[in-house]
Amino acid sequence: MTGPAWLGGFLAVLMIATAAYCVSRLIISRTRHRPAEHDADATHAVMGVAMAGMLTAHLKFLPDGVWAVVFVIAGAWFAWRVATGYLTGRETGSGVAHRGHDLSILLMCGAMIYMLLAVRAAPASGRAGLAGLAMGGGAGGPHFEILALVLALALFGFAVRETDRFPALARVGAGSGASTRAPAGTGAGPWTRAEATTGPQVGTEPWTGAGATTGAWVGAEAAPAQGTAGQPPLSPRLAACCQIAMAVTMAYMLVLML
Repeated sequence: MTGPAWLGGFLAVLMIATAAYCVSRLIISRTRHRPAEHDADATHAVMGVAMAGMLTAHLKFLPDGVWAVVFVIAGAWFAWRVATGYLTGRETGSGVAHRGHDLSILLMCGAMIYMLLAVRAAPASGRAGLAGLAMGGGAGGPHFEILALVLALALFGFAVRETDRFPALARVGAGSGASTRAPAGTGAGPWTRAEATTGPQVGTEPWTGAGATTGAWVGAEAAPAQGTAGQPPLSPRLAACCQIAMAVTMAYMLVLML
């Protein structure tokens, strides 16, 4: 299966732009003391550069094996985060806020490792980029093609989930001030608010109202020790847009390898 060359070029540019934005998030969050997922932003920045090189050979500047090692390390880090969140959540409930988001990044690291190893294992004629591999068929036989399909479906599912969370992210970005802080609970990421459904009430928080939820920033990077007490997360909806764009592009690349 092959895709149009213009689409591959467009997605490569999109991934470079996404990587640049993630780097800017790292800089702005440090300079303005705003809560952000630094490890996730750094991983997404590296992913964007690597995916652009796979989509367009002119943007490739590191061997596939080097990129694979990078994502093995990143995957190990987020696997540790998922395990830690599970163990913490089993006792106190606080780990639930991290687990789902970290698991999605772990999935993306696994998809990157699969694609990089598949391109590396392809014949020499298919190593010019992902398009060359697609024209020559998937590497590794039908079992690995099934794995590519499963990863692609999981990534599309993650993109749908992130899109569905946009209303909640709007409420997260709207709140500020120390009065919005509350005990940590469930959520979708280290900077999201802890949710606890309540009955009809009136409060000072932007999202509080009849049948609404109250919340607070949760996670180590949003703690007062980081100097971010009372600060809202840094552009949560834009961060979600980056994750959606990256997940959809990665799923498209996996489909090309079938």
